[in-house]
Amino acid sequence: MKSLKLFSLLSLVSVFAYTSCAKKGDTGPQGPPGPAGPDSVIYSSWTTLAMTQSVNGPGDTSYFQTINAPSITQDILDKGIILTYLAFVDNSGTTNVANASVYIDEVYYPGKIDLSSFFDYSGLKYRYVIIAGTLQGRSASGTSTYSKEQLKSMSYEEVMKLLKPSNKASH
Repeated sequence: MKSLKLFSLLSLVSVFAYTSCAKKGDTGPQGPPGPAGPDSVIYSSWTTLAMTQSVNGPGDTSYFQTINAPSITQDILDKGIILTYLAFVDNSGTTNVANASVYIDEVYYPGKIDLSSFFDYSGLKYRYVIIAGTLQGRSASGTSTYSKEQLKSMSYEEVMKLLKPSNKASH
């Protein structure tokens, strides 16, 4: 019994000594801010489409437009991803946003996007979102990455929630 009391006392002293040594000091001063990193997500302002009609023959009409996109560089074309959206207002007055690549053929070049379609989308709003190749899309839990195909199949709202772009728009 005596050795049990001695063991208990030694255990208590050991725990007290251990926790006393784990004392934290005061927090030091905050260091200077680091340099700003490059923006990984850039998006354009909404542009109202004004497509040009081309009649190639009877029953063969197509529509074209070139969008100036100075933020699209060769590096973005080589390593990044460009997502595009159309916004339209339905009969109830609700604005809807859809994946533009489903409706319009798009060809990306440094500094521009060429649009073509067999339907005139003039009057609808168009936006592009550039994701630099230095940023991996991650799930909300941060555990999985997304492929270009997965990002392109997401709704506009899902992409904005995932990427949380800054308010920096480019034209």
